[in-house]
Amino acid sequence: MKFKTLLGFLLALNLLLAGAVAWMQLWRGQGDSRGLVEGQGLATHESQSETMGSLESNASESHSDAFTYRRLLSMDLRQYIAQLRKVSCPESTVQDIILAEIQRRYASRESALGVHRQHQNPWDPPPPGGGRDWKKWTRLRELREEKRALVLDLLGIEIPLGLPNWSLDSDPALERALAGIPEEKRAAAKDLQERYRDQRREIEERTGGYLLPDDAAAYRKALVSRREEMEALLGVEVFEKFDLESSSTGRALRSRFEGFELSEIELRGLFRTQRALDELQVPGQILGQTPQLAEEFSRGVDSASIRSQQEIQNLRASMSPERQVEFDRVQDSSYRQALQRVSQAGLPREAAVQVYEFGRSLRNEMTALLQAPNSDPQQLQQTLQQFYQRAEQRLRDALGKEAFDRIGGLGRVPGIPRLSVEPNPLQRYGLVPGQ
Repeated sequence: MKFKTLLGFLLALNLLLAGAVAWMQLWRGQGDSRGLVEGQGLATHESQSETMGSLESNASESHSDAFTYRRLLSMDLRQYIAQLRKVSCPESTVQDIILAEIQRRYASRESALGVHRQHQNPWDPPPPGGGRDWKKWTRLRELREEKRALVLDLLGIEIPLGLPNWSLDSDPALERALAGIPEEKRAAAKDLQERYRDQRREIEERTGGYLLPDDAAAYRKALVSRREEMEALLGVEVFEKFDLESSSTGRALRSRFEGFELSEIELRGLFRTQRALDELQVPGQILGQTPQLAEEFSRGVDSASIRSQQEIQNLRASMSPERQVEFDRVQDSSYRQALQRVSQAGLPREAAVQVYEFGRSLRNEMTALLQAPNSDPQQLQQTLQQFYQRAEQRLRDALGKEAFDRIGGLGRVPGIPRLSVEPNPLQRYGLVPGQ
């Protein structure tokens, strides 16, 4: 019973809707007629003549002569854009359509290179040396740069190169540095970085650490050319800040002086001299150099190294005695190791200074002990063991038992030999013959 009631209700509702639709169509037809009459009354004789001429010329065509999107299509992209704009297509839509068309036209050319992994066949031979096929990689970059130039010319907008993600390392430091330069120059700066990085990697992969003189010259030229082009793009000051944040030289310098507060001027002075030295380095050994080239290279490295050391000495001389002590400490590898171990143990940074200074004092005492004249190696060994036990207790008292245990004991203090775990610690110092 309920089903019959529901069915009757639905039929009645459908009839009602059909009647409403019919009434609306009738009303619209009357409105269109009124509009047509009014339009004809306002039209001029000239417009009537043009309309009639158009109707006569199209009399042979079918009723399907209405506007279609196909009329806007053109192989000439400039004409395509002009026709889209002529019919008042929104500019954002014009850009989307043209970008998609450009992407379609370049897709087959890029896939033919086989650089993308999805375009490589399982039976394709690997590149020589197991690295990238750099000729194809260079061609892909050229195609992407050509495509980007076309988009800029046609639409006036910049697009990224979008090289395959599998070939580019994620580099948060570079991204942060790029965010600090003017937005309109970021794409160009990133492209320069990637282009010269590819040049250097090609040399590294091809030579495997054994460079010919021409390879070494090309590697150094890539480093210098990158700097010169980036300075031309960003300006010397902006690029120096960018390079200090993103380059391997800048990162190494920050790591070297971690824990020591350098002013911007001090940091940049150190960076300039260190970068000049790093630009002379190559990733491996140079083979086949003439004596003249080898001597010239050696002189260049020595000169750059002297300038870098002089910059450090000048900076140190301008400091107070207390700051000099701290400055010297942060450059000591033992202190950096102490920082690392204290951090791993979850202890405050001040504990690293305690561990480092304790280690220095202990090494000096141990050196004096080993240099003291003693004709009995067995007695010296016993003395060293007692010395180690006393030193261990002193460090435990200085740090507290919990901190001492978290660091891992005296054997984890940088530069202190693990006397307690060596069967004969005197062998380390050549005091007794090996067995």
